[in-house]
Amino acid sequence: MTLEANAIVTLQEQKVYQEEAGTEQDSLLEILINAISTLIEGILRGQGDKQLKETTYTDKYLDGSGKTYLLLPNFPVVSISEITEAGATLTENTHFTVDYEWGILWKEAGIWADIRRNIKLTYKAGWADVSRMAFDSGSEEPAIGKTLTSASGSGVVSAIKVASGTWAGEDAVGYVEFVSITGEFADNEEVSITDGNPNVLTVNEPAGSAEQCSGIPDDLKLACNEQVAIEHKRRQRRNTENSLVASAMARYQK
Repeated sequence: MTLEANAIVTLQEQKVYQEEAGTEQDSLLEILINAISTLIEGILRGQGDKQLKETTYTDKYLDGSGKTYLLLPNFPVVSISEITEAGATLTENTHFTVDYEWGILWKEAGIWADIRRNIKLTYKAGWADVSRMAFDSGSEEPAIGKTLTSASGSGVVSAIKVASGTWAGEDAVGYVEFVSITGEFADNEEVSITDGNPNVLTVNEPAGSAEQCSGIPDDLKLACNEQVAIEHKRRQRRNTENSLVASAMARYQK
């Protein structure tokens, strides 16, 4: 079994969440991750081609809102390639502005006419996959957008999360997310800020280079991890109960 493209968490993230070190449950966990991811996606975004992960939507027709704002069915918005209203091409910052985080189009003048399927657009929206590198012994927090380099890899920082320790104490532990990575970051390599200070992080990737994972927000990942863990434990409990019943019955069949 493998994870589907819409999986909200990775197998490794779920195993860390459950403190599961072995591999015998991997296939079952992947089945559960796929099922729960699809369930959450359906609840949040509805059916059809609405997806949480970054997707391009081509020639999508929307109804006008009759208001100064128009809510797009998918967000965050990455880019808008084309938008027309009643066949007329609109230009960003001239005819409308975009709230990229929440997927809102604001009309610069007037309203979005309350007419069915009056608006057609091609746009990209959703959370992109990211590369995540674990680190320890962090002594300086790199700014978002800065490039980090090691002996064998480099990447542009998109987010930083600290799990324990502090930068001031030079013992920060956590992970860095990159939009993309060139090369790889090997375990125990020293990482420097390209146009800043050297050796600000130490890579902590004993299993290999940075993990490719979903950029979906942590609260949605937590919801997925928790529900998968609940279903997994429920199955394990049911198997244990069935085993006990079978053992009890076997005693009286002898």
